[in-house]
Amino acid sequence: MLIFFTVILGVLGGSVLALILAFHTYNLVGIFIITGFLPPLTLISLMLGLIIGFSIVNTIPSIYLSAPDESAIFLVLPGQKYMLQGRGHEACMLSGIEILVAIFVLLAIFPLSEKTNIKDGYRLSVISYR
Repeated sequence: MLIFFTVILGVLGGSVLALILAFHTYNLVGIFIITGFLPPLTLISLMLGLIIGFSIVNTIPSIYLSAPDESAIFLVLPGQKYMLQGRGHEACMLSGIEILVAIFVLLAIFPLSEKTNIKDGYRLSVISYR
């Protein structure tokens, strides 16, 4: 259950970090890795949540606010290509649908993570050794 709350905390933290300019989730993760503040499994679940929250909140500004000109058409993300074609709202809607599908898939496979055994803090195994 700690893993679930850590992921939720990471999603909320990633959402806040996406609003702060010049700060990325990897900066915070680097601080946690260097200090050794969290155990490995908790750090992994926090990183997962941070990346999910950051990508969800950062999707709309990346489509609407960073639209390049026509000379950089081969260097842009798919959402920005939609924006250049005048279909920016459709790109945001598709991103929202993809995010919801990903959340439902993660919620569906979450009970499987409760059945894993943790040996030595690093290795995950589905097989019980008892």
